[in-house]
Amino acid sequence: MFILGHFEGIHSKTRASEAILGYMWRAIRTFDDTKPSADIDRCPQGWKVDLHQHAYSDRIAMKSTPGACLPGYASHFGIANIPFGIASSPLHPQPQCVSRFEDNVIFLADIQSLVDGLCSTVVFSQPTLNDFAALPRKIHQEVRRRIQQLLAQDPSQLPVNALEHISAVQMALPVRSGDFTDFSCSADHVLNASEAMTGSRSHPPSFYHQPVGYAGRCSSLDISGSAQERPLGQFWAGKPGNSEIVFGPSRCMDYELEVGALVGKPLGRRERLLAKDAAEHIFGFVLVNDWSARDIQGFEMSPLGPLNGKNLGTSVSPWVIMPDALIPFNTAAMPRKAGVPVRAYLDGGQPRIIQLQVHIALTSEEATETVCRSNTAYMYWSLEQCMAQQALAGCGLQTGDLIATGTVSGPDEEEHGCLMEYMKAGTTPPRGYLDDGETIVLDGYCGEGVGFGECFHPNRRHYDHRLRRTLKALRRHTEPCLPKGCIRVPFAKGPMSAQIILYAIKKLTTTNVHTSVRCVAKGSTEYAAAAEFENAPAINNNDFSGDAGIDCMTFESTFPEFFEQVMIPLESGSSTFDNVVRPPDVSNFTQDFSFNASEFDFSLLEDPAAWTETQLQHPLNKQTTTSAEVSRSMAESRSEALKRSPWSWNHWVPPSGVGAFAEHNELNVDEDRVNAANRLTTPRSGQVSYCSLEQSNRDQMIRIITKCTALSMPSFPTLQLLEDLINVCLLEDSHAIDSHIHIPTLDTQNTRTELLLAMVARGAAFISFPPIWKMGMMLQDVVRYAIGEEFEKDNSVTRELQAVQVSLMWVTTGVWSGFRRTVEISASFLQPPVTMLGWSNAFSRSQYSDILPTPEDSSEVLDQKWLAWSEQEARKRLVFHTFLHDSQVMLVHMRPPLISPAQMHLPIPASRDLWLASNAHAWRSAFLAETPAEGKTMPSTINIFSDPELLSRLERPTDKSLCYMLIVHSMAHEVFEYRQQAQMLQHAGKRRQRDKGLSHMSKLRDLYDDLTTLLTSVETDSSSPTEISFVLEFLMMLLHVSLDDIQVFAGRSGEDEARKVYPQVRTWTQDAESRRAIRHAGQVFQYAKKFEKTRLRDFYAVALYHSTLVLWVWGMVTSGISRQSGVSESSKAQARVLLDGPESRSTKAFVQLGHGTPGLEVTPNPPNDTSAIPRTNDNVEGFYSLSNSGCVMATAAAVLRGNFPHPKGGLPPLVGNLASLLDDLGTLPT
Repeated sequence: MFILGHFEGIHSKTRASEAILGYMWRAIRTFDDTKPSADIDRCPQGWKVDLHQHAYSDRIAMKSTPGACLPGYASHFGIANIPFGIASSPLHPQPQCVSRFEDNVIFLADIQSLVDGLCSTVVFSQPTLNDFAALPRKIHQEVRRRIQQLLAQDPSQLPVNALEHISAVQMALPVRSGDFTDFSCSADHVLNASEAMTGSRSHPPSFYHQPVGYAGRCSSLDISGSAQERPLGQFWAGKPGNSEIVFGPSRCMDYELEVGALVGKPLGRRERLLAKDAAEHIFGFVLVNDWSARDIQGFEMSPLGPLNGKNLGTSVSPWVIMPDALIPFNTAAMPRKAGVPVRAYLDGGQPRIIQLQVHIALTSEEATETVCRSNTAYMYWSLEQCMAQQALAGCGLQTGDLIATGTVSGPDEEEHGCLMEYMKAGTTPPRGYLDDGETIVLDGYCGEGVGFGECFHPNRRHYDHRLRRTLKALRRHTEPCLPKGCIRVPFAKGPMSAQIILYAIKKLTTTNVHTSVRCVAKGSTEYAAAAEFENAPAINNNDFSGDAGIDCMTFESTFPEFFEQVMIPLESGSSTFDNVVRPPDVSNFTQDFSFNASEFDFSLLEDPAAWTETQLQHPLNKQTTTSAEVSRSMAESRSEALKRSPWSWNHWVPPSGVGAFAEHNELNVDEDRVNAANRLTTPRSGQVSYCSLEQSNRDQMIRIITKCTALSMPSFPTLQLLEDLINVCLLEDSHAIDSHIHIPTLDTQNTRTELLLAMVARGAAFISFPPIWKMGMMLQDVVRYAIGEEFEKDNSVTRELQAVQVSLMWVTTGVWSGFRRTVEISASFLQPPVTMLGWSNAFSRSQYSDILPTPEDSSEVLDQKWLAWSEQEARKRLVFHTFLHDSQVMLVHMRPPLISPAQMHLPIPASRDLWLASNAHAWRSAFLAETPAEGKTMPSTINIFSDPELLSRLERPTDKSLCYMLIVHSMAHEVFEYRQQAQMLQHAGKRRQRDKGLSHMSKLRDLYDDLTTLLTSVETDSSSPTEISFVLEFLMMLLHVSLDDIQVFAGRSGEDEARKVYPQVRTWTQDAESRRAIRHAGQVFQYAKKFEKTRLRDFYAVALYHSTLVLWVWGMVTSGISRQSGVSESSKAQARVLLDGPESRSTKAFVQLGHGTPGLEVTPNPPNDTSAIPRTNDNVEGFYSLSNSGCVMATAAAVLRGNFPHPKGGLPPLVGNLASLLDDLGTLPT
């Protein structure tokens, strides 16, 4: 990937282009330019080109800009392809002929040598390819060959201005077409379409005799990236022939995946053409999306047509793929139908079809869905035969004419090339036709660096009539005497159903809408929803007569009954739409953020005075304090939660630009360095300088950024800022339990630049100033791409300690970043470093030797021993860090681990005194002071996993905190396996449950006893960190509850799955197992309050959140059961059980017998936090029961925020996301 922006060190377009040329020369230098020209289209053996996808490709965030190109398709355009197209750019403002190699666009008019002796360069300066296409095919072949030779021999010979990155250009329609004919070449499509429209599978009588097509319209051809609006037309409101005819925007928008041939050499009128000669008239091939409005098409195609159902738009991909590039991928056509003769003009000997793998993806704000994977090899008729058919009656061919195949479909359901087939006319689940806002992405790939790229188009609604249709439809459900612009919709299913209708009204309109819900009569379950529109358009009863609008919408509650009665109990009186929303997605605590480097200016960091309060505030943690606005702000917060958190985790796409880390304005980059007030590091951390950078280090960072990415930044951080962030990273690591970077031996001049960049990104996460951590997030992507290139370039790098440290550092930072895209990518990339460590035998004891200093060692020998020992210990601790990280991800994401405790044969870690020794002499002094027993070696890690008591019997000091944490997480694997077995047993037959039940319960008792014993050992050691006890309580909670069931019930997988799991959750809440689970969840709260400042983050914050969900669900379900049974739930009737308090007689009685009312201690709000814990009758005395779900959530949010010095705005993004989600859940009515 190449960069055309400028960083410091590359300020001119000339130098940027030279950098591109140099990279291209290195990338393709191995191409064998001595091979005959006839073979240049095939990739020679050993030919290698870097075909990595774009480091910042995110196909969900697409611009509906005509001619825009999506990132990630460089592999389609290798040297064996060399397509042609029309493009313009700021450097080349006039559209002109271009070619493409990977992500580089080559402006051909700037290269005179391409046409020497062939034609004039004027053909490459034209706004279309028509002049070039009309030239003989041998000229096309020669121009292509010369481009390939220039790229293969020495790209530096190309003029500097001839190359631009794909992101800098805008594509246009490649040719000017005079005619467009769309055929139907796929037998499978014809059968599927027939079944969808008529209910029977049959071919038209002429299909096997000749290609069948219709004449399209060239005026509707669009380039890829153009938005498609729903067309207006008339159509049946319901079943054709049995419903009224309405007028309005099409409700059945569909795509058609096709391939088209562009005519090069023209054919005169009344000149016949044989299929075997048609290839000489084909200039090249493109992808085609022939838009269709199925409802309009179905109404007008009796007996003629189609007209308006098909002329709304035809999208064409921007790159014309030449026939010579596709020769290696030609394959034999499907067998001819027996008994049907092939006429001479269609008979080209053995017909050939391009073997092109085609895909269709639908993307929206919520998700990306692949709906088709097909292949053009399924086509019955070839494009050459279609051209012969078109010329049969005397119709000529003009240069630029488009001949399309029709929908490309295969026999299987996932190979349908349009939604009409895929959904059987919209009647088959799981989806119907296209929704507004969905973007259709077509792409095709042959192989060996030859592909078609993409053809994408957003589907846009027709805005003019949307509000009028909505009002017209809803007015039918209300009295005619209401004022203009008012609607009342009667309902009988409770308030939630009415809320859904009013929410739909808001989503469908752009005017201001005031909505409300009221009970029709006291004690009645019948509700009415009312909506009042400001400036609503007048509705003529005769206008759009019979327009059903959204009449097809079923006015029923989208919530199952238990959600209405348990999660949102029925209340009498009035309510408002803003006060009742769907529960947020409890499994998603990430957000999306647009890291646009081109808008990032580091110059503002040089002036602390510019850090205004407005800049430092952030919407994620912003609090509304004015009492007059509290009600409205809470309603807006809940509405915003609905937008951010739909039911499916995979469909949640939050607003871009949302984040955290903002509060103080005291960071002085130039003189005062990174001020402690801006740090989110442990208070024990002092202002210590660990490393010193040189200007050469900064230059190397810039070089890596400009080499590996298309990132464009107007400035780059100063040397002092980079140095400060690295020091913050090292400072935090030195105080971590699993510290793995040996600071005393760190030499920045001998450190990989990728590691320095990774430490900058890591350190930025601990600074409460948004531009700093935003920079860190961008650099993390750079590090990921850069270290990947290093591994690809030299496989021996996988054995280097620093290289593996880089991989683990960006993965660890990304998994807990709080940004969805980063979390997903980071979690996916843990496997490579684990594999590298495993293949280097880092888990084996044989890789580690005893390095013992002696008093007789000279300074030189001592230094050598210390360096060898430190590298060995750093590798060992890196393995421990990886093991802990893998276990943490396993616990919070409920996915199988990558490392087993049985693999951990390496020695246990050395003591922290040895690890933190500042020099070789201090290391020796610490070592000799420990006076290890002669001949005693440190046990293997697996030994202490098997026998934790071994730690107390060691004769040599060790890092006990790290050892205890390792033992705890080894037991976490057993807890995870137990939960997995419980899931399997739950779905087994009764006989197997009976046979395996006793052993399963025995496993539970053994695990619980082991965890309890270990907790006792840890608590007796006063030096043990709080984190260890926290994790042990969390594991004991997990032993007694299925987090998967809790999240599914709370809405992670949708209401249907929640309904299915409800009986299991209900049964669990009535069992002693659930009481033990919430007891340990309360203890998680207790230890969370004891965390050192800024430590309650990453894994620990998510664990607290999961514990809160367990308490929340238990309280909701049990209180719902009490209401349904009519049993009083007064918290004063029974003894109060403080779950987050010490062990007592009341807690034992509750866990074993169920006596008492469980609850939590009221937690005061952290300083500067204006959010309040709800006050009710049961929390005035410092206690509230779990039935008060609002207080449960508010307490958890207060604990999270209280662990940071500036909770209003200085929260890490992940912690801020969790606190906001807890706030949203706490506002749901109870």
